[in-house]
Amino acid sequence: MIDKAVILAGGLGTRLKGLLGELPKPMAPINKLPFLHYLLNYLSNQGVKEVFLCVGFQHEVIIRYFGDHFRDIKIFYTIEKELLGTGGAIMPVLEKWREPFFLLNGDTFFEANLTSFSEAFFKLHPLASLSLKPVFNQDRYGAVQLEGDSITSFTEKKFLASGMINAGVSILTPEIFEGKIQGDVFSYEKDLFEKKAATHFLHGFVQDEYFIDIGIPEDYERAQREIPMRFFTQTLLAKFLFLDRDGVINKHLPGDYVKNVDQFEFLPGVLEALVQFSEYFTHIVVVTNQQGIGKGLYSAEDLNGVHAFMIEKITEAGGHLDAIYFCPSLEKENPICRKPNVGMGLQAQREFPDIDFKQSVMIGDSMSDMQFGRNLGMFTIWISSDEEKEFNPDLIDLRMDGLKEVAYLLQ
Repeated sequence: MIDKAVILAGGLGTRLKGLLGELPKPMAPINKLPFLHYLLNYLSNQGVKEVFLCVGFQHEVIIRYFGDHFRDIKIFYTIEKELLGTGGAIMPVLEKWREPFFLLNGDTFFEANLTSFSEAFFKLHPLASLSLKPVFNQDRYGAVQLEGDSITSFTEKKFLASGMINAGVSILTPEIFEGKIQGDVFSYEKDLFEKKAATHFLHGFVQDEYFIDIGIPEDYERAQREIPMRFFTQTLLAKFLFLDRDGVINKHLPGDYVKNVDQFEFLPGVLEALVQFSEYFTHIVVVTNQQGIGKGLYSAEDLNGVHAFMIEKITEAGGHLDAIYFCPSLEKENPICRKPNVGMGLQAQREFPDIDFKQSVMIGDSMSDMQFGRNLGMFTIWISSDEEKEFNPDLIDLRMDGLKEVAYLLQ
């Protein structure tokens, strides 16, 4: 499979400027994470290992957020100092890569199966291959004319009762850039695809998958719900849920520990969320660091009393927990049971052998929770409503305000 991709991430976001201010369009927040975060997460899940980000407007924002890697993807940058068009922006990539690569737009998400796309490309060896999506009753995109596997022409934007559109994920060969040199200003759509369709074999690969373009306010607003929901319920198909406790289920006491039932308070919407989770997930377990026991501030019996109360209230509401695991050891001891170490996860799997960590979700309010999830290969959701709080993007798949908002994704 092709494991390299280029993302055009230099968009100005003119139509979204009222919403984004000076943010570059690929960094438009989708439920508190940049759109580009989701795009790179998708590529990582699909097996891509290297990505060139073609950046321009406010490129510092993008570079500061992602640095030189994201999860297991190595990131390179081309910085467009003057507007070169969508084709000109790609030319510096060819100095490093001389093999086929995926090309994606930094403001569209198409849930293409990249493995199938690659396989179809290598069977035919076209000059380029475009992912195509069937659409009905739309006038926002130009249509692509297809005969068999071959693209014959492109039509301008007009009302389309039914047809195919370019879904924004393509495979390009360096050969399609023949005759172009670095510094040329050109559009890969107009000057490569459209001009060469009549004389060269351009392959069209049809996939009727989820597609969204955040370029207009209406679709950007729609993306706030749809994209997190796709990642949570479609990409993952999770069956098992791991929850941190303090700050996720109950109110966290800053600088202190919940030592007894009187100090325990459910966060808003948690009980209702747990009822929904109980219908969706096969197993729900809590994994919680409790070094207050190791410090002698309360006992294991005190903690068991708190947990008995918590389970009682969850059960009365109509939800359930399968198990609660806790680590009483001090952080400096670094025991295997203490998150981000994986001991509590492995203990859960021993007691529930059907648990598959690759079909599991970890929800927590700290980076140690997220690292615990990553260490076991889980899908991670960080609970935080603090916009200024620092975090490690590599560890997070979704960011939500609380369990109530996570449960909303399942509706």
